[in-house]
Amino acid sequence: MLPRFDPTNQNACLSVLEDTTSNEKQIQDSVLEAILSCNAQTEYLRGFLNGQLDKQSFKKNLPIVTYEDCRSYIDRIANGESSSLICDRPFIVLLTSANAVSAT
Repeated sequence: MLPRFDPTNQNACLSVLEDTTSNEKQIQDSVLEAILSCNAQTEYLRGFLNGQLDKQSFKKNLPIVTYEDCRSYIDRIANGESSSLICDRPFIVLLTSANAVSAT
């Protein structure tokens, strides 16, 4: 999504930041497109999108959900189910009381 740049180059960082914040709609659309493409064959999206991966279908067909709405999917993933629930292995982030982040 972001262009390659040297993070030690202040001008390059500033340029990426300016481009990112001035083209936020385009970037958000690109990120959504990538997420939908990656997850097209997942059980969850197939249930709502029937193979349609455009933004309009996403907005029209996917409801706003709560944790409880997704609990069965989350429980299955947490229990290690190997299926088409998600496109990749889960990325788990744990926050400690000291605000340190641990990823597995």
